[in-house]
Amino acid sequence: MSDHQVQPLDKELAASLEKKALKTLRAVCAGNGIKVASVRLNGFEPQYYKTVCSVIFTIKPDIDEKTIHGRHPGEVCGSKQQAHETINTYVHDLRNDKAFHESLKQSLISRKDHGLGIQKDEKIAMTNYQRSMVCHEECSQCRGKGQTTCHQCNGNKQERCMRCHGTSKIQCVHCGSTGRLRQNNQEVQCHYCRGTGQAPCDLCRNTGKTPCRTCGARGVINCQTCSGSGWFTHIYHVIVTAFGRLNFNKDHIPPKLVGLFERSMGKLIENEALKIENVGESVGVYEDGALSISYEIGFPYGDVHFVLKDKPVDASIFGYNGKIVNLPPVLDKLIAPGLRKLENAARQKGDIAKQLKEASKYKIIAMALLQSARYSAKKTAMIIKRRYPMGISSSTLENMAKMADKATSDISKKPKSLGLIIGLMVSAALYGLYLITPVRTMATSELANPMLHIVLDVILVGLCSYLSIFISQMTAKKAMQTALGHLLPPNQRQGLVPKAGNIIYFAIVGCALLFAGLCEASIYIPDITTPSWYADLRGVTPAQTAQ
Repeated sequence: MSDHQVQPLDKELAASLEKKALKTLRAVCAGNGIKVASVRLNGFEPQYYKTVCSVIFTIKPDIDEKTIHGRHPGEVCGSKQQAHETINTYVHDLRNDKAFHESLKQSLISRKDHGLGIQKDEKIAMTNYQRSMVCHEECSQCRGKGQTTCHQCNGNKQERCMRCHGTSKIQCVHCGSTGRLRQNNQEVQCHYCRGTGQAPCDLCRNTGKTPCRTCGARGVINCQTCSGSGWFTHIYHVIVTAFGRLNFNKDHIPPKLVGLFERSMGKLIENEALKIENVGESVGVYEDGALSISYEIGFPYGDVHFVLKDKPVDASIFGYNGKIVNLPPVLDKLIAPGLRKLENAARQKGDIAKQLKEASKYKIIAMALLQSARYSAKKTAMIIKRRYPMGISSSTLENMAKMADKATSDISKKPKSLGLIIGLMVSAALYGLYLITPVRTMATSELANPMLHIVLDVILVGLCSYLSIFISQMTAKKAMQTALGHLLPPNQRQGLVPKAGNIIYFAIVGCALLFAGLCEASIYIPDITTPSWYADLRGVTPAQTAQ
């Protein structure tokens, strides 16, 4: 593999790239203050570059250690230290294993980006090279027996009788431990305990001891430390992991492409802007144990000269798909008159509808207005950036999105406010019907849990909030269609609904306050049902409380 070559580009390919690039630039400029025919190509200086890049890997073991009870089979190591030494030796040997090299290489080239899109320190798990080892350790508590002396009986298999507490005697139940019985109106000596007041314990049979309940009279119990197994097994599950990074010589490619290669090498391969001409037959091994896979890539590149309205514009054409790079922000100047109109509309200077109509003659501004009617300024800028990835500066794009957002918000501000008032009035009417009529009483009578009464009221407030937002948007819909409807075909204008914006918060708060107000009024008006939870909250007895 040669490290670096530059040679003339095939004429047929050069002509194809010129055609693609010109078509792309004309699409960017179309409808943005310039006629497509005035966008021309005035020269292309193509070359074909070949360079070598590589993916360098550091091989490390990814070890999952766990300890379980018992003595389990597996590849046995004598100790923890020996297990780690075996793992390190295994990974070291793999660094020089040709089969491992080939497996790593296949893992890379099977990817869509053939491995050239690998991120710094990206991890590739080589699951075919996983390995498990075990290390057995005797339980220090029971010394491998799995049993320890019973702590209750101390190994004697018997414990103190729980009835007589080891005394072998219990109170006589016949005389109540008095030693005397009453017979024929006379007190006589209790013949059961012979006047002592105590009788032999029938549980321990007068021995004071009973079989140990803890160990079952065995004298030993299962070791709690090892769960009775006597051993621990330390399991080391190893997956060999390759941590990769892309490396290429920045001096072997045009300086203007260095940043693009660093950011998007993988995407360039996937989009076929670059072509892999050769992949190294063998994997290189460095002194520090790192592995390297080399690629020879090729791509066309050259400076291109366009003419826009008789003004020269220099850029570059890169890749097999004729991508234009390093294009200056030509749209900034082309759409400047439209941006001034948009700014006037955003600042409410002059006839806003007329200003927007003039501004929307520029295709990119029209797109900004339509998107800002639905989305935030930030999302609008992202959408436009996808459609116009070149030709406009970030500052101009962000400023245009903000002004479009301000202008469309002002268009719908008054009608949305009016719609919100209508929505709140409708909500108030619904609340009244809900509390005055038997609707709420009937609904809550089926719900035994009082907390569900609150849930029912919250759902109503939520539905009324949504209704208020909907009415607000529908009221502003006509104003939005009047201002921007000319930008859409007739069959798509019905979908032009303004975003709700801050109306969402006003609707939720307004509906909640309205409901709270009616609940408060219900305490003093006998005809309105007061929710029981609200009456409890206020600590009052309402005129009528729903059960």
